[in-house]
Amino acid sequence: LQDGSADLADPQVSERLDAGRIAILAAWLAFIVYVFGFAPGVPLGGGGEAGELDLALLKALIKDPFDPAVNPFFVFFFNSLGIIPAVYGSLLIPGSSRQKPLPTLPFVLASFFVGFFAIGPYLGLRADRSTPDLLAYDAGGEQQALTTPQRIAESKLTAFA
Repeated sequence: LQDGSADLADPQVSERLDAGRIAILAAWLAFIVYVFGFAPGVPLGGGGEAGELDLALLKALIKDPFDPAVNPFFVFFFNSLGIIPAVYGSLLIPGSSRQKPLPTLPFVLASFFVGFFAIGPYLGLRADRSTPDLLAYDAGGEQQALTTPQRIAESKLTAFA
């Protein structure tokens, strides 16, 4: 395309599963197999001493997130569980109107509750765009030329920084 826009008919948009998308789907599948088949311990609240200790730890974190009895490294990861899906959402939702075959929003919202279990299939199945759009899209989905500040923000120089 001469104006540089990435359209769904653009040859730069990959409709097939390439190595990167297969790797994401394989990681998602391996994660599911590990969690449900090989992860140590018992299900949360499923009885036994380990389940009770896990439940007590989570209750302590919810009651006081900065309890000195809890390992600070664990507190960091526990508290970042809401930030990571927000970052994914901020990166995926703006261009979601031009993605297919799946809608973005349900996967991003579900990732706040179940993490990579929800966002993994979307990342593996969405349309790959190897070139950036040089057109902006308004709320109605109409194309508009990028303004100078938008072109600067979308440049490779700012992507590197």
